[in-house]
Amino acid sequence: SPLVAWDGNTEGSFGQAIAVNDTTLVIGAPEDDESTEITDAGAVYVYTWSGSAWVQGSKLSAPIRTKDDGYGLSVAMDATHLIVGCPGDDDDTNSITDSGKVYFYALSDLSSVTVLSPEDYAVSESQTDAHFGESVAIDNGLAVIGAASASGDFSYQGKAYVAKLSNTNDWSAL
Repeated sequence: SPLVAWDGNTEGSFGQAIAVNDTTLVIGAPEDDESTEITDAGAVYVYTWSGSAWVQGSKLSAPIRTKDDGYGLSVAMDATHLIVGCPGDDDDTNSITDSGKVYFYALSDLSSVTVLSPEDYAVSESQTDAHFGESVAIDNGLAVIGAASASGDFSYQGKAYVAKLSNTNDWSAL
């Protein structure tokens, strides 16, 4: 039978993004609501393979959930790590709307998280509506993060950022 959000969230866009490896399945629900005031904060549902069925595991979300973050709009996974895009996250330090973030998790310990944002590459990379994390890919210690609306020499030309793993879950901008 089909998988559904086990907590009853009916308008979370469950299935918007999906990634799977041999034993883990992750399903993004970028419109998952925290409350009636904090809508579309997003979540990722994690399942494990029992040998005969997918069993519900953890529900992941950003440590601070805010309206329209879109956590889980993009997900990617390799054998050891999960990356989750949160393209609507705001850069509160610099008052920049929808600059975006990504969250890296070691699959062995989903509570271990590393966060990267555009300003980890350069302060000037944190841009309004850049949507860093709108797309993500990961393989063998390298990750690529898309920001389709980021500006460079031209407005909204888009950019892709590369990150590298140096320890168990220590990711850094390249």
